[in-house]
Amino acid sequence: MRVSFAPLCAVFLLACPPADDGQIACTTEARASVQLTVRDEAGGTPSGAVALYDAGDGLVPCEDLGSGSFVCGWEVDGPIGITVEAPGHEPADLEVDVGRTSDGCHVETVQQDVVLVASATAD
Repeated sequence: MRVSFAPLCAVFLLACPPADDGQIACTTEARASVQLTVRDEAGGTPSGAVALYDAGDGLVPCEDLGSGSFVCGWEVDGPIGITVEAPGHEPADLEVDVGRTSDGCHVETVQQDVVLVASATAD
């Protein structure tokens, strides 16, 4: 009795993944560049807070997630300047440097807490 191994070999060849070509397979998810938590001096969420960022192309509004949480940029790396403002508070300016993961696929999200100080009232 003769047995043909050709069909069996074809199954093994098709079931194997292609050879590693050195390319990194990145996921399609988008990661936040900077995640801000904005609070006032008492630890509350300042009403009407807004945040803007500039990664070199002009000011862009950060995404307001509510409850004092913002995302400034998605998959934007490098130096990012951020301004946070709220009525009755002094504006806060900061600069963060957002790096990339070791495989280069995504940014390394920077977590940043911002405390807004109440404005001095004029007499």
